[in-house]
Amino acid sequence: MVSDGRVWIPSSAKSLIQELQGIRERAFAQDHLALFRGHADFNWCLDSTIARTIKEVIFGFRPGEIPTDDCASDRFFAQTLYGAFLFKCGGAGRPSHELMALAESDDGIDPWFEWMKHQQQFPDKDHRTLKGSFLIDWTVSESVASWFATAAKTPNCPAAVLVADVSASGSVHATGKLRSTLDAMEQHDWLERAFPGLPLLFCPPKQTLMARANAQQARYLAQMDLRWPIDHVWRAKEAEIGKRIYIKVKIKPSLRSRVRKELKALGITEATILPDCA
Repeated sequence: MVSDGRVWIPSSAKSLIQELQGIRERAFAQDHLALFRGHADFNWCLDSTIARTIKEVIFGFRPGEIPTDDCASDRFFAQTLYGAFLFKCGGAGRPSHELMALAESDDGIDPWFEWMKHQQQFPDKDHRTLKGSFLIDWTVSESVASWFATAAKTPNCPAAVLVADVSASGSVHATGKLRSTLDAMEQHDWLERAFPGLPLLFCPPKQTLMARANAQQARYLAQMDLRWPIDHVWRAKEAEIGKRIYIKVKIKPSLRSRVRKELKALGITEATILPDCA
């Protein structure tokens, strides 16, 4: 395993699986939460679907383009980002009547979280121009993340498994329901300052049954500062606290098929990851 501190490059499929398992086990021993996410393209940034879509559709950003400091500090840029997102979360869309009725009868269910979770898990069913939500799905399983990283057939493109120690950045677990977070965004004074940037972890103890999310052992990070990708926000926090929050494991194209073979031996296949598509 070659490492520059941020990026690790495994020399074999076995070393990749072993290193990621070791990270999970060490985090557990320290009572930390390690989350994993697979990217088919190593160069993808950690923008939520809605943030990426607004930047590309309204502002004409290129895929993966990061705003300049001048752009990000412009209050109208922030107002437009959040205004478009919040319009989708109320003006253009909201949880179904069935979800709202379920939440009325069972206070443990968070209808706004369930609505956004469904958009994240089934992006092809979101037919609006501004697609997605501010949730980014992660997993507590390194094997699930490795499967997603190597799922696409892009022979010349290195993939990535992102690993985040969300405990290292301080308390980021959302304790209230998701609608209260949206309300706080709506009431924020955009003319004075930007919204706080650290992502929030949403994992309500009671959720509706979703075979896909359960199989993937999914956890969801909400992108609170839509201006910047989450990895950009984490790097700024790292400079403040003096410790790593996330790393990237680079999977060379030559290792893709070998990683898939290792995962298949562990029982990680499309049928287990996407049971509703089998």
